[in-house]
Amino acid sequence: MNEMDIRLMLIEVRMRNAGKFSGDSAGTAPQKQAPGPDASEFEKAMYQYPKFEALYRDLTAKGDTNSVNVITELLNDPIGAKTRYAKEYSTLITQIEKCMVKEVTKKLAFTGFPANMGEAGVKMTLEALGGVTDLTCEESDDMLSMGGTVEFEELESAQKAIDQYDGMDMGLGTKLTMRS
Repeated sequence: MNEMDIRLMLIEVRMRNAGKFSGDSAGTAPQKQAPGPDASEFEKAMYQYPKFEALYRDLTAKGDTNSVNVITELLNDPIGAKTRYAKEYSTLITQIEKCMVKEVTKKLAFTGFPANMGEAGVKMTLEALGGVTDLTCEESDDMLSMGGTVEFEELESAQKAIDQYDGMDMGLGTKLTMRS
């Protein structure tokens, strides 16, 4: 066993202890973090569109480098990519565009409401947009914000909640997120 093997084993042990080793059944996968303000269009798409992420990962697993490059170029320069690849990759471009549609359901997950609002305050705020059939709230570890799920009676109310509150600055340096 050489020095490099020992270093790699040490890294593996540290990753297992942190619960970040992919082959470790004891560790849980970390929750996907929202991309920062300097994120690329690709990073934003991977976060916002689960179907897009699945398509990208599938093409990567298959080793289809050309299609992966088309995806990247389409996000960085949509007009140029469509002009360049319209013939050869028209079905892929259509598939990508279909994947990049936000699907709204009646049930939303949210994070970022101030904890001092309490569950009653969050419910009252969301009920102003439409009837709420189910609401669960949980205080964050830092005890400054709340997260949870809400289910609306109507799809339109869920869309209003996303339109109105997703990305809103709630103070304390946190932004509210509302996702289907």
